[in-house]
Amino acid sequence: MQSVDIRRVQSLNTQSPQGGRCILYVMSRDQRVDDNHALTLAQAHALKEKCALVVGFVLYPSVRYRTSRHYAFMSQGLVEVGRRLEQLHIPFIVVKAKAIDGMKRLLDLLSPRAVYVDMSPLKGPRLMQQAMAHESPLPWYRVDAHNIIPVWHASDHEEIGAYTLRPKIHRMLNEFLVPAPPIKPHPYRIKISYPSYEEMFDQSYLSFPLSFPSGERHAHAVLTDFLHHRLGHYLLLRNDPTVDMQSQLSPYLHFGQISSLRVALATRAYTVSHPHLKESADSFLEEIIVRKELADNFCWYNPHYDSIEGAKAWAQDTLNLHVKDVRPHHYSYDTLVEGKTSDPAWNAAQKQLIATGKMHGYMRMYWAKQLLLWTKDAHEAIEYAIKLNDMYHLDGYDPNGYTGIMWSIAGVHDRPWFERPIFGKIRYMNANGLKRKYDIASYIAQWNV
Repeated sequence: MQSVDIRRVQSLNTQSPQGGRCILYVMSRDQRVDDNHALTLAQAHALKEKCALVVGFVLYPSVRYRTSRHYAFMSQGLVEVGRRLEQLHIPFIVVKAKAIDGMKRLLDLLSPRAVYVDMSPLKGPRLMQQAMAHESPLPWYRVDAHNIIPVWHASDHEEIGAYTLRPKIHRMLNEFLVPAPPIKPHPYRIKISYPSYEEMFDQSYLSFPLSFPSGERHAHAVLTDFLHHRLGHYLLLRNDPTVDMQSQLSPYLHFGQISSLRVALATRAYTVSHPHLKESADSFLEEIIVRKELADNFCWYNPHYDSIEGAKAWAQDTLNLHVKDVRPHHYSYDTLVEGKTSDPAWNAAQKQLIATGKMHGYMRMYWAKQLLLWTKDAHEAIEYAIKLNDMYHLDGYDPNGYTGIMWSIAGVHDRPWFERPIFGKIRYMNANGLKRKYDIASYIAQWNV
């Protein structure tokens, strides 16, 4: 088997394997079979121990701000994962329970020798994993299968911005930008008395209509379609909300149905045979590598990634200085949800989000910034932005979303700009700017129905 990169692994305790029936990989953030270093490392361990490999998943009965759309997208993708694993003779066990209860149920059911988990920079998953590992007699390993360069290896501190992280990533990129070892049919079996994974999903979720078809196979198809039909226009048109020139990969990346490693490798390979697209490809790779991994860096090293306390001192100071500035409106949360503000462009973006589960990326920045104008202060603006983002975006509850909100409202990874009312020195965007750059009236007409 191809060697695995141990730099992707963190030991969560100092225990040693003792007995046990299998190696357990608890899938969470990276819901795929291909290009999954956590699954690869778990299989390598199981082969070394000459024992079975089992993949577990804890399906929470409910999560704050999660809707049927999120559960449907996740459930439909996980059924595909289960079928792929079956073909590889790797059992897939889904338990429906709260986080720690579900983990304990998997441990009781499977009696593993060691546990592998996905890396997430968000507080909830990290604290749960650390608490479980601290109490466990088994070795626990956290694997970064989400980033091309593991978050703890790319940098050992919170970066100021893309310009400080970029050179670090570029220095290491070629050694990490290599295909993950493939998963092979597993030779060691285990008998487990437990309902099949398909029985654990609500059937209404499996038949739920989605604007973006779910699953690893669809994720790869979306990538191929982007490379063949939109990459050539990406450099010039990616920020234009009136055309569809973005990759549309964010839901699949969020649920881990495709890895940014695979996206980057495929983009590079496509550019070799289409060298005239290199400038567009470089622009796209900046987003999928540097900007995406900057978001993980921010959430990994800043425990206040979801509040104004996570902003730099200059940003907090300027927002506090203008906290008593008169706002043009103070909209209720329900008014915002319904897209009934005085701004037709903002309303169109919100209605696109409600209808599809995704908003155009450029409008997403504008959408978040306007909340600072319509709420009492930055605290409330961030609170509303996170609630709207996590409830209605398919890729909600994600480092990219939190970092984007904090950039928009609190100047994270940005610099002070010219001072103005309400925003202070936070970068400003307004409707007139949209009109100057794009045919925003056609975007408004499309979604304000």
